[in-house]
This record gives sequence, C-alpha cells and structure tokens, in this order.
Amino acid sequence: MAATFAGLFVGTFFLGFLADRFGRRFIFTWALLFYTAASVVMAFQTTSEGVLLWRFIAGVGIGVEIITIDAYITELVPSWMRGRAFAVNQAVMFTAVPVVAALAWWLVPLSPYGIDGWRWVVLIGAAGSIAIWILRLFVPESPLWLARNGRMEDADRILTTIETAAGAAPSRPASRAAPSRAVAKVGYAELFRPPYLSLVAMFMVFNFCQAFGVYGFANWVPALLVEKGITVTKSLQYSFIIAFAYPIAPLLAASFADKLERKWIICGAAVAIGAFGMAFSQFTEPALLIACGVLITASNMTLSYAYHALSDRGVSDRGAGAGGRARLLDEPGSRDVFRLHRRMDVARGRRRRRVRPDHRGDGDRHHRHCDLGSQRARQAARCRIKHGAKCTRRDCLVLLMSV
Repeated sequence: MAATFAGLFVGTFFLGFLADRFGRRFIFTWALLFYTAASVVMAFQTTSEGVLLWRFIAGVGIGVEIITIDAYITELVPSWMRGRAFAVNQAVMFTAVPVVAALAWWLVPLSPYGIDGWRWVVLIGAAGSIAIWILRLFVPESPLWLARNGRMEDADRILTTIETAAGAAPSRPASRAAPSRAVAKVGYAELFRPPYLSLVAMFMVFNFCQAFGVYGFANWVPALLVEKGITVTKSLQYSFIIAFAYPIAPLLAASFADKLERKWIICGAAVAIGAFGMAFSQFTEPALLIACGVLITASNMTLSYAYHALSDRGVSDRGAGAGGRARLLDEPGSRDVFRLHRRMDVARGRRRRRVRPDHRGDGDRHHRHCDLGSQRARQAARCRIKHGAKCTRRDCLVLLMSV
C-alpha cells in the first residue's frame, strides 16, 4: 500500500502538468494504459521488490488519471450541478471497490490453473481498463483547454457537436475574424505568491490529512479486522460487505450535493468519520464492526466528493488555474475564452434559478434572480478593471475561482 500511495504522490504532484500541456483526453487515455501495462507486469513478478516497484509505477498512472478526470469534469460541468457530477463520478469510480473485494474474497485463497489468486485479481482489474480504447471514441477533448491553447476552431467544432446533441441551436462561433492567440501560461511559482498562497497551503494540509482517513481505512480494513481476532477469510468477507458503501454513499449524497455548502458537508463528514472511527476501535462484535465500517466508508466518500468539488472550482491540473483565470482578462485571446464559457453554459443547459434571500449556497447568497455563471464572470471582469491585475482582495479571488 505504501508503494501505491508513493506513486499517487508522484503522479499528482509532479506530473499534473501533463494534462495542461497535452490535453485532458490524451493524458487520461495514456495514463490509464500506463496503469494497465504496469499492473500486468506486476502480476508476473516473483519477488517482493518487483511487486513494490511495479505497484509504485502503477500508482503514478492512477495519480495522473485522477487529477485529469477532476479537471475534465470541472471544465465541462456547470457550477450549479458540479457537486452532483462529482458525486456520480465517485460512485462510478468506486464501483470497482466491491467488485475487487468480491474477487479477492473468492480468488485469493485459490490458485486457478496453478496461478496465485492475487495475480488473477490484478490481471482482471487490468483487463477492465482496456475498455478505455472504446470509450475514448465518445469522449471529446475539453473545449476550454483547446481555447486556452489557441485552438478555437477545434473548440468550436466540439461545442457545435455538444449543442446539437443537447437540442440547442448552435451559437455563433467564438471568433472567425482572426486566429486567437493562446492565453499566457501560468507556472508553479504563481501558486506560492499572494493571494493564492494561503489557499494552496490550506488545501495541501487538508489533502494530506484526509488521505489518512479516506484511503488509510479503505486499504487497512482487512488488517484491522484481523487484529480484532477475525480470520483472514472472514475479514475479506466483511471487507466485501463494507465495500458496498463506496458506490452507494456518493449516489445518496448526490441528493443534497448542491443544496448545502461544500465546507459544511466536509465538516459534517469529518466529524462523522471521527465518531464512527472511535466506535469501530471499541467494538468486537462482527455486526457492529460491519455497521461502523459501512458508516465510516459512507462518511469518507461524502467528504471525498465534496472536497474534490470544492478544491476544483476553477483549478487546473497543476493547481494554477486560479492564477490563470485571474489573468484571462489581461491576456491575448481572453475574450474568446470567456465567449466560449458562455457557449458551454448554453450547450450544457445552464438554467436560471431563483435564489431565496436567505439561500446559503456556494458564493451566491446575495443574488435573487441571476444566471450565476454569467453574473460571476461579469463581476470578475469588473473586479479586474477596478482593482487591477494583481488584486489580492479575498472577495475578488473567490469570484475568480467560481467563474
């Protein structure tokens, strides 16, 4: 498990720039194939060192894939339903957990055709990833990524396809008069300068701490149950039951994902994780252990989707998206990008919604009748004009991250 997490760290922290440079669709496809190849090689290793090395390499692929998916969802899904989108994404992604748990429970004690059961589990998981070669044919590149890289014609073509599929009348292309130049790139150094430094530090600390609760418990459930005096076979059986909470919890959370502020969902889930974790440590009865395990897992998944939806509001794979958006209004090609934002809102079916005066959603509590996305864009534009390109006011930063 340590090798997997080390690979995840390398993939997310050091290789996140790949999707910004080469595109979401391209990197998602090849990262998954990279993971598949590493898993196949790992399944045929005969030494512990070889297994650890290739598990680390597979973890790198998973890390790149996860952050690429988050950026892709953020760019394609409007803010008013982004919470539900991340919840559904988590449900689909973690459907693999009970499947793998069932395979482990069934195959690990056996050696079908003279091959160790754990090797079969790894190979079956890798084989499922090959389906990406078919699915990728139906996944377009992110139009916003194309626009930011000066490929407005490609972005326009993809948006026209989306509008046609959604039944909306195709809008006028973002720019036909002259080719748009790419928006200026933003590097890692921008993350560690005001006004983004405090936010980046907070997200880094939170992400580091939440990994212990979310992924630590998930990977150590069988070992924790064995420590309670339960046999290995039974621990795998109980882990399989607990694993059903992984896809079910995000689906249930989707019902309130966009009705409550992300921060309160995160805080409530964190308190629940602590409470159910303490109870899990005290119980020895199998039924109570399973119940606490299910509740811990459900709380972990709720915290995970809410955190991803919160931290990815306007943030690119490198985490430099906040700075990038802050400069859009001052850089060549920015007008086309914002026009493209508006077309995507229409294509994705953005709706006008009435907001009560006491509504406490993310950042829109002061608006009664408004199209949230376009109003925030206008407010952000006024902010840049009034306060300048280097504005460090917290209110302006929040607006820019929520456009």
